[in-house]
Amino acid sequence: MRVNEPADRSLFKVGDRITVKIELTNIGDANAIIERLENAVPQGFKFMGKAETVKDGDMVIRRELASWEKISLEIKIVAEKEQEVEYQPMVIFRDNKNRKRYFKPNPIRILIGEG
Repeated sequence: MRVNEPADRSLFKVGDRITVKIELTNIGDANAIIERLENAVPQGFKFMGKAETVKDGDMVIRRELASWEKISLEIKIVAEKEQEVEYQPMVIFRDNKNRKRYFKPNPIRILIGEG
């Protein structure tokens, strides 16, 4: 599994809508099932989208990817308080033998200042 993540964004304000675009690629030789992104919505942020797709900060995906298939996800969040966050969602997926696998991309630094 490979994730192309955006570059660091240094400063936002409380109440700003932040869109994180993540591209997932199945670099394996067989199909894989993306189950979820853990910590897709960090503490101190509110998810802007379908409520049923996020539970306790994790984004439920349940999508099968063929070998070398890519999907792009847009995660829209709103900062609710002043803070500094190392944003690092973890990809949880199953390989073709139904083994649970994990992948954690490099963190993205997000700074939230006063609104």
